[in-house]
Amino acid sequence: MKDALGQGWGLGSLDIFKNGNFYLSIPFYYGEIQSTSIPVNKGDVFDFEYLEGSMDAIYNSFTIYHPDGSIIIDESSESQVPSSYNDIVPCTQEQKLVKKIEIPGLRIYPNPAQGQLSIDSDVEIQQIKIYDIIGNIVCSHRHDNSTIDISLLQAGAFVIEVQTSSGSEFRKVLIANE
Repeated sequence: MKDALGQGWGLGSLDIFKNGNFYLSIPFYYGEIQSTSIPVNKGDVFDFEYLEGSMDAIYNSFTIYHPDGSIIIDESSESQVPSSYNDIVPCTQEQKLVKKIEIPGLRIYPNPAQGQLSIDSDVEIQQIKIYDIIGNIVCSHRHDNSTIDISLLQAGAFVIEVQTSSGSEFRKVLIANE
């Protein structure tokens, strides 16, 4: 959530209500950009109440994302006061769960990585996915060798999912590309 200048809100906040009960208040401070994740179950109903801060409201904005990465609410306009929203139901069907396992002999190296990332294990790897910090898939690779080109990814923290026929293992990886 950021203002029109790409900076944080001016002491405003977004109050979140989940299933009719107060859940969380997110205060925002000038110059700070932040992201908050909220667990969502099938049928959960959310209300998002925008509370204006000390800065002009037309400089405040926020965006709410669905768990799949699509935008549910986009209040990022630079020329209008953000609105409040009621009765938002992000998930209308059960979410598939990924079976989390420990893959025997899984090695992901180097970590931090720059340019290339090597992955191998004692069992056959079917697919590798790399997620950014908000859960978007930034790289997907059918595993046919042990090295993945990550040179196009920006530096930062990522989550890597390694899939086998038995399930998936998730690990953090730091990418130090320039």
